[in-house]
Amino acid sequence: MKKLICLVLVLCAALCAMPIVASSLEITVFTPGDVNVDRVVDEKDAELLLDYLGGVQSPEAKKPDVNRDGVVNNVDAVLLLQYLAGYDVTLYEDPDDGWTDNY
Repeated sequence: MKKLICLVLVLCAALCAMPIVASSLEITVFTPGDVNVDRVVDEKDAELLLDYLGGVQSPEAKKPDVNRDGVVNNVDAVLLLQYLAGYDVTLYEDPDDGWTDNY
């Protein structure tokens, strides 16, 4: 019986000595119009989108497809500029439409 108690105590001590590793899950939420993914839709996003359409491939332009139709084009720029100007526009309809980045 003493051996069993000693074994249990040794196992408990060994488990207590093991480091606890915390794992974190990072979730990125897509904000419509947030081209540079800084969680703010502002003039910098419009600048990056217009540069992207002009052929300037900036690493900051992570989500240039504002309306999530799978194509980065002038429609995205117009929607974003209208949104920034205060017009009542919908940047995209369905956030769960199976859309993926393909640019």
